[in-house]
Amino acid sequence: MVLVIVAVLLILMTRLLSSVERATRSGLCLIPDNRGVFHRLTVAENLRLAKARGGFDAALDRFPQLRPLLNRRCGLLSGGEQQLLAIAKTLLLRPKVLLIDEMSMGLSPVAVQQILPELRRLADEEDTAIVLVEQHIDQALSIADEAVVLHHGRVVLVGPAAELREDRDQIQRAYFGDQEG
Repeated sequence: MVLVIVAVLLILMTRLLSSVERATRSGLCLIPDNRGVFHRLTVAENLRLAKARGGFDAALDRFPQLRPLLNRRCGLLSGGEQQLLAIAKTLLLRPKVLLIDEMSMGLSPVAVQQILPELRRLADEEDTAIVLVEQHIDQALSIADEAVVLHHGRVVLVGPAAELREDRDQIQRAYFGDQEG
């Protein structure tokens, strides 16, 4: 019985990994809400995993604050440093589309203010489309071109980020519905 379960799990894992590999090769990368770093490995080891061939100098050039942390285990990094490492790892894969889930979760406001401009720069300089899932509306709209508001998985509002920044009531009405009457 155990053998059958193991075989089924291996088949499922192979299919999952091949679909993840296909997505990555096509240029799609995800930074999950837990940041996807290996806490027992050092910063350098995490970067090496992302870039099997060649160096990771490009990531350190973009995020020089990681350079003095290369020998530190990721579990000892602050949340902001872990998020920078997650973005740096992804940068090494040269994504066409980068999905970031709840980037600011668990981060200090200062860390978020340091990371957001880097995301904007990454989008502009590397020609990467960034899909940022974020509950802090003002922060997300400050770097976004377009915004999509979801409510229970359904799109309720789409528009230019600059326009939505100017009309927060429109976002609230879309998300919470018209509360009048």
